Amino acid sequence: MIARSIGCALVFAAAACATDAPPPEPIIETVEVRVPVSVPCLPKDFDVSPDFRVTDETLRAAPDAGSRYVLSFQGYRERDAWFVQNLPMLLACVE
Repeated sequence: MIARSIGCALVFAAAACATDAPPPEPIIETVEVRVPVSVPCLPKDFDVSPDFRVTDETLRAAPDAGSRYVLSFQGYRERDAWFVQNLPMLLACVE
């Protein structure tokens, strides 16, 4: 029984080696996979803390209240212009 099994195994092994058929070509498929990619909201060159001309130090260094008032108004106008320029981009990040 064992001899017959070994004999059959040898016959099948010899028959498998004797085939001249080329191996089948591999099937190559291109599959598109959609994966969400995180994109930074703010550009890389965006200055989160810009250098405004009117600072606390310049307000403290003002000689009198009138000068401080003029400087604070200039600082307000400068910051307001920055917000008007960058507000649409900042709001787009929030949404």
